[in-house]
Amino acid sequence: MAVITRHLTLLTTPQRAMELERLWHHEIAPILLRQPSCLRVDLLRNRERPGQYIAVTEWQGQEALSGYMAGADFSQLLLLLQDITQTAPTLNTYETVSS
Repeated sequence: MAVITRHLTLLTTPQRAMELERLWHHEIAPILLRQPSCLRVDLLRNRERPGQYIAVTEWQGQEALSGYMAGADFSQLLLLLQDITQTAPTLNTYETVSS
Protein backbone atom coordinates (compact mmCIF):
# COMPACT_ATOMS: atom_id res chain seq x y z
CA MET A 1 0.00 0.00 0.00
CA ALA A 2 1.46 3.34 -1.09
CA VAL A 3 1.53 6.36 1.18
CA ILE A 4 -0.64 9.16 -0.20
CA THR A 5 0.59 12.76 0.12
CA ARG A 6 -1.74 15.69 -0.41
CA HIS A 7 -0.73 19.28 -1.09
CA LEU A 8 -3.45 21.84 -0.53
CA THR A 9 -2.58 25.33 -1.78
CA LEU A 10 -4.29 28.04 0.27
CA LEU A 11 -4.38 31.71 -0.63
CA THR A 12 -5.48 34.47 1.71
CA THR A 13 -4.69 38.16 1.95
CA PRO A 14 -1.40 39.09 3.62
CA GLN A 15 -3.49 40.86 6.29
CA ARG A 16 -5.26 37.60 7.17
CA ALA A 17 -2.17 35.37 7.04
CA MET A 18 -1.72 35.22 10.82
CA GLU A 19 -5.41 34.44 11.21
CA LEU A 20 -5.04 31.51 8.81
CA GLU A 21 -2.02 30.24 10.73
CA ARG A 22 -3.90 30.41 14.05
CA LEU A 23 -6.86 28.62 12.49
CA TRP A 24 -4.56 25.92 11.16
CA HIS A 25 -2.75 25.35 14.46
CA HIS A 26 -5.77 25.47 16.76
CA GLU A 27 -8.57 23.94 14.72
CA ILE A 28 -7.54 22.35 11.41
CA ALA A 29 -4.38 20.47 12.43
CA PRO A 30 -6.14 18.87 15.44
CA ILE A 31 -8.94 17.64 13.15
CA LEU A 32 -6.38 16.03 10.85
CA LEU A 33 -4.20 14.61 13.61
CA ARG A 34 -7.10 12.80 15.25
CA GLN A 35 -7.57 10.76 12.08
CA PRO A 36 -5.95 7.37 12.75
CA SER A 37 -4.74 7.08 9.15
CA CYS A 38 -3.11 10.54 8.99
CA LEU A 39 0.67 10.20 9.25
CA ARG A 40 1.84 13.80 8.84
CA VAL A 41 0.45 17.35 8.89
CA ASP A 42 2.50 20.41 7.93
CA LEU A 43 1.67 23.97 6.96
CA LEU A 44 4.23 25.71 4.73
CA ARG A 45 4.32 29.50 4.36
CA ASN A 46 5.48 30.91 1.01
CA ARG A 47 8.28 33.38 1.72
CA GLU A 48 7.94 35.16 -1.62
CA ARG A 49 4.13 35.43 -1.70
CA PRO A 50 2.64 36.57 1.62
CA GLY A 51 -0.70 34.91 2.18
CA GLN A 52 0.09 31.77 0.18
CA TYR A 53 0.44 28.45 2.00
CA ILE A 54 0.74 24.78 1.19
CA ALA A 55 -0.77 22.29 3.61
CA VAL A 56 0.92 18.89 3.39
CA THR A 57 -0.73 15.76 4.75
CA GLU A 58 0.31 12.13 4.45
CA TRP A 59 -2.12 9.24 4.65
CA GLN A 60 -1.68 5.48 5.08
CA GLY A 61 -3.30 4.81 1.71
CA GLN A 62 -6.07 5.82 -0.65
CA GLU A 63 -8.71 3.84 1.21
CA ALA A 64 -7.86 5.64 4.46
CA LEU A 65 -7.94 9.02 2.75
CA SER A 66 -11.26 8.26 1.05
CA GLY A 67 -12.75 7.27 4.40
CA TYR A 68 -11.69 10.57 5.95
CA MET A 69 -13.05 12.57 3.00
CA ALA A 70 -16.44 10.88 3.32
CA GLY A 71 -16.77 11.90 6.97
CA ALA A 72 -17.96 14.92 8.91
CA ASP A 73 -14.42 16.02 9.88
CA PHE A 74 -13.56 16.71 6.23
CA SER A 75 -16.73 18.77 5.79
CA GLN A 76 -15.89 20.74 8.94
CA LEU A 77 -12.38 21.46 7.64
CA LEU A 78 -13.77 22.82 4.36
CA LEU A 79 -16.16 25.11 6.22
CA LEU A 80 -13.34 26.46 8.39
CA LEU A 81 -11.27 27.32 5.31
CA GLN A 82 -14.13 28.77 3.30
CA ASP A 83 -14.26 32.14 5.06
CA ILE A 84 -10.52 32.81 5.24
CA THR A 85 -9.30 31.83 1.78
CA GLN A 86 -9.57 34.15 -1.24
CA THR A 87 -10.15 31.34 -3.72
CA ALA A 88 -11.04 27.69 -3.50
CA PRO A 89 -7.99 25.72 -2.33
CA THR A 90 -6.08 23.84 -5.01
CA LEU A 91 -5.58 20.17 -4.19
CA ASN A 92 -2.96 17.81 -5.58
CA THR A 93 -2.61 14.17 -4.54
CA TYR A 94 0.63 12.21 -4.85
CA GLU A 95 1.52 8.57 -4.41
CA THR A 96 4.92 7.61 -3.03
CA VAL A 97 6.85 5.52 -5.53
CA SER A 98 10.30 5.75 -3.96
CA SER A 99 11.84 7.09 -0.77
